[in-house]
Amino acid sequence: MSPYAKVLAKEKGIQLNQVQGTGPNNRIIAADILEFKAPVAQPAKAAAEAVAEKIVKKATLIDESAYTDI
Repeated sequence: MSPYAKVLAKEKGIQLNQVQGTGPNNRIIAADILEFKAPVAQPAKAAAEAVAEKIVKKATLIDESAYTDI
C-alpha cells in the first residue's frame, strides 16, 4: 500500500480491508481510495424489500369492485 493511499483512507474513514488494490501485486494505490464506493449495507436493503412487500400486500387487499369508472 502506498503511504499516500493510507493517509487518504484515514482522512475519508475508509477501511483498507474493503478496498481492492489495482497497483502492482494488488497493492492499494491512491486512485483505489479516490474511486472507492462503499458497499450497500445489507440490512438497509432487506428493510427496503420488507417495506415493498408490505405495500404490495396492502395493494392487493383493496376491493376494486367497490369503485366505478366514470
